Amino acid sequence: RISIAELGLQRLPLWTDILLTTIGFLVSPLVASIILALITSWFPGFHADQTQDIGFKALGSRTDNMLAFVTLVVLAPLAEETLFRGYLYGKLKRYVPVIWAAVITSALFGLAHFQLNVGIDVFVLSLVLCALRSVTGSIWAGVLVHMAKNAIAYYILFIRPMIGG
Repeated sequence: RISIAELGLQRLPLWTDILLTTIGFLVSPLVASIILALITSWFPGFHADQTQDIGFKALGSRTDNMLAFVTLVVLAPLAEETLFRGYLYGKLKRYVPVIWAAVITSALFGLAHFQLNVGIDVFVLSLVLCALRSVTGSIWAGVLVHMAKNAIAYYILFIRPMIGG
């Protein structure tokens, strides 16, 4: 059995979670961009700019938009953070050193996204989210970073094309 505290859900988000969200949100894409640039230079055929298949193609109605928003920006981050940084990372760090728990969790998180370029990006994101979990003892900073990242992707994929951007 795993407790609420072991999942990192023992408290509501704090102001420190919000502050750390900003840091995590800035660090993750910077490090991922550097790694993807290095991989692209080492392997010229690697397509770092391939778009992630998120399961939603075109949204036709407000209901479609709301469903996509709630799924991608609210539910997916909550579920993924609870599963990966809450349950998996929480369990692994009891049996292996914290760094290995973070690497294993992040590798599985990357594999769960089914695309190499996206997997590398979310691997780095997951390392940052594991660090946030270790620093705060909670998954809330990670949930907020994940929501912000997905909200920007939602905007780029669905809102910007509707407004002619």
